[in-house]
Amino acid sequence: MAAIVQWARAQSKHISIFVAKHDTKAGKRLRVEELCDVLRYGDDSQLPTPGLFFYAQGMPVVVTRNQLTGLKLVNGAPFKAVDIFPDLACGTIALASDVTLHLGPPAAVLLQSDDIADLAVPGLPKGTLLIKSKTVVIPDSMRGKNSRSRSKPGFQLVTHRTGPLCTPAFAMTDQKSQGKQFSEVLLNLKGVYGSSSETRPSFMSLYVQLSRAERWEGLYLFRRPARGDFIEPKNVLGRQMRDGVYKLERLGGETRLRFEHDYRHESWFRDWDAIAESTSVTEVDEEDDTSLWCESEDDESES
Repeated sequence: MAAIVQWARAQSKHISIFVAKHDTKAGKRLRVEELCDVLRYGDDSQLPTPGLFFYAQGMPVVVTRNQLTGLKLVNGAPFKAVDIFPDLACGTIALASDVTLHLGPPAAVLLQSDDIADLAVPGLPKGTLLIKSKTVVIPDSMRGKNSRSRSKPGFQLVTHRTGPLCTPAFAMTDQKSQGKQFSEVLLNLKGVYGSSSETRPSFMSLYVQLSRAERWEGLYLFRRPARGDFIEPKNVLGRQMRDGVYKLERLGGETRLRFEHDYRHESWFRDWDAIAESTSVTEVDEEDDTSLWCESEDDESES
């Protein structure tokens, strides 16, 4: 959301925020707290429609479900949102001079892509497609109907959601960007931390994320990676893996220095600089990780 607002204001574009429509069991009304919880979820593998759809003319979007395979309107396909058609039956609230809140989903979004540059649909500009908002069923797992899963907050009564099957694409997961490469890639390398278990990024699967960058110079790290993100306690790394960790650490430091140099003059920089790095990441103490960097038997045999 913040990326859209920042981009739109830098481009002097008006920002429209559309609230998805939700159908509930027996037409029951959601409490304010429940609605806030519901709007937080969406645009993922379970629910392809976002709860809040932010729009600014010309912004990049990515399709979240297969719709027209022959026209490449498929899950993960990148487009540019060149126009939007609000539902005139829904009310609006002016949040700021350049921000309007629409109390309902858009009727349709007009998308443009180089892949369909020669497509001519009667009534539409050449090289564009019009996608209407769709109604999707809320998965049983999100509603808590599946005994093996817990319901998402607020979704116990919600049965359907209506909204566009696309979402702003200023940032994408490595899965959503599968098969694509970018000149600049910002990665956040860390494990997944739950209430019962912690996982670490696997060195053997890092190629999935790293392959999104066209070149090493276009790769940036969101934060300096911790050695504990990658190394299981009491494991000894080979020389190549140790060199890889060092290289990522250097890249993280270089990314931060470049960011500080480019944005130090911004009014928000002091607040950002005061924020400590996330403490949720499991760190390996310097004393404990000494053995991780010692020469392994393979290294000794090579030398």
